[in-house]
Amino acid sequence: MKKLLLLFFTVAGFVSANAQNTCATAVPVADGETVTVPTIAGTYQLACDNVNGELASGAVGVWYSYTATANGILTISSNLPQNVAPNSDDTRVSVYSGSCGSLVCVGGGDDFSATNYLTEFDFDVVSGNTYYIQWDNRWSDSGFDFSVAFEPVSCFAIRVLNNPTNITPNSITLNWNPAT
Repeated sequence: MKKLLLLFFTVAGFVSANAQNTCATAVPVADGETVTVPTIAGTYQLACDNVNGELASGAVGVWYSYTATANGILTISSNLPQNVAPNSDDTRVSVYSGSCGSLVCVGGGDDFSATNYLTEFDFDVVSGNTYYIQWDNRWSDSGFDFSVAFEPVSCFAIRVLNNPTNITPNSITLNWNPAT
C-alpha cells in the first residue's frame, strides 16, 4: 500500500509540475482569474504574428487555455501591480485557436508601452471555441502573474479598415476586414 501511495504522489507531482508545459496539457483559465506563471520551461510554438522577432534555440513556452462561454472580448494582461519594477519581467504572449495539432494564429502582444515591458492583449472570442495562450521566454523565463477578463458583446467591432474604393464626387465604398 505504501508503494502504491508513493507512486501515486510521484505521478501526481510530475503531472502537476508539467501541467502547462505543452499545448495538450494547457491549464484552463477563467474570467476574473489571476494566474501565477511558473518559470517558463515547456514546449514552444512559433510566436503568433512573430511579435518582436523570433526566438533562437532554447525557446520555451508555458501554456494555458480559455474556452469561451459566450461571444465577447477576452483581455489577458501581465500589466499588474505585482509585476511592476523591481519585480518586473518583460513578457510576451501568443494566442491560437484550433487544436494543438493544428494551431491557427489569433494574435499576440508584447510591450504595453515604450517604457512598460509587460503585456496586455485583447481579442475576439466566439462561444464554444477554445483559445490557447502561450507565454514564451523571448525576454525572460521568470515567472509572473497575469489576469483574464471577459467582456460579452452582441456585435463584434470592426478592427481593420481598408482603403476606400469607387470614390466619386457623390459616393465612396468603404472596405473592412470582417469581424470575428
